[in-house]
Amino acid sequence: MKLDKIISESYTSTMYLDGDTVIKAFSHNISKSQVFGEAYVFSRISETSLKVPELLGANQLPDGRWAIYQKYIAGKSILQMIRPFGDYEKYIKLLIDIQLEINNIIIQDIPPLKFKLERKIQTLVGKQGLNGAKIYSLLTRLNGMPRHEKLVHGNLSVKSLVETEDGELYILGWGNAARGNGSAEAANTYLDLAYVSTAMAEDYLKFYCERAGVGKHYVSNWIPIMAASRLSDGHLSKAQTDVLMAWLDM
Repeated sequence: MKLDKIISESYTSTMYLDGDTVIKAFSHNISKSQVFGEAYVFSRISETSLKVPELLGANQLPDGRWAIYQKYIAGKSILQMIRPFGDYEKYIKLLIDIQLEINNIIIQDIPPLKFKLERKIQTLVGKQGLNGAKIYSLLTRLNGMPRHEKLVHGNLSVKSLVETEDGELYILGWGNAARGNGSAEAANTYLDLAYVSTAMAEDYLKFYCERAGVGKHYVSNWIPIMAASRLSDGHLSKAQTDVLMAWLDM
């Protein structure tokens, strides 16, 4: 096993490519139970009809970090296929179709999205100029949102979908998967697209509401909550932070 080819990094993990295997190595402060919890959720998702990478296992690396192993999916992401942004409509609609397919699945024994969001928002007290009153307001809004039990990806974006050479479309990046409200997922995807193109984000929101049969306000009500959740992740650029902060007072 070689850990010399890094394909992505975050503040909690590093992804390595070793042959046809992706190794997601977690930071030393991520516990064994957290890693196995994520592996369990991924295993439950792999038992559904969704096209996801094969889960190969989980164990401890020689340096003490815990890791999850999955099969590497070679191909192009939707983001790579829509650059430049002259003709993105069909890809955005494809993303929405996949999103609704995910939301149609129910898996009861995975963590609730509201619980995850609550923990993230609580970590923001005193950060980014946010005081206790603002955090309380966000948590009150979160607690008042409709409770659903749908499978949500947790970070679905144009980078999450990869098409192979034979035309198979895989859904990657399930580390934040939970059960909850599909409109919360849509709000999160909207924010991710807003980093790239405001016009694309607005078109996504319009198409999503049309296809999901929900009012725009229903998704928009989730945007400040999801923006706060993203702020808690840290390691954001100033431009990303500015976008998220602007949405907190919506």
